[in-house]
Amino acid sequence: MKCIRCGKIVSDDTKVCPNCAYDFKEITKRKTVIVEVDEETDKAGKVMRIDNPILTFIFGILSLLFGLTLLANRLPIPLMVVLLFFASFMASFYFSTKPCKVSMKPVRNMGIVLAFIGFALSAYSLIYALLTFSGIL
Repeated sequence: MKCIRCGKIVSDDTKVCPNCAYDFKEITKRKTVIVEVDEETDKAGKVMRIDNPILTFIFGILSLLFGLTLLANRLPIPLMVVLLFFASFMASFYFSTKPCKVSMKPVRNMGIVLAFIGFALSAYSLIYALLTFSGIL
């Protein structure tokens, strides 16, 4: 076997190179780094790869705002806000499934996180309203 560091020939059962003290176990310790690269697309495709994460982020913020509105208005729950919440929540996930540039993935992921926070807030508000309406609370 040949040492990777110094190039000296050593026996196959050697664990450390006698010439440069290279530990042959390091080969298995190294991690593979995967680098994502954007695909080549036409001009319209490039624009959409930037717009989709931004739209995901915007609809995620709207979902969060509608969730906060539902949390603030405990009773009665405005039906229009519930419908707007679900529309913005679904739109954020629709745009998150579309292709995007590698550099825009954090924006897309933050939009998804905001949409989930809005979902949690609105679910809490709706459950609270149902429990209050049924007389449990």
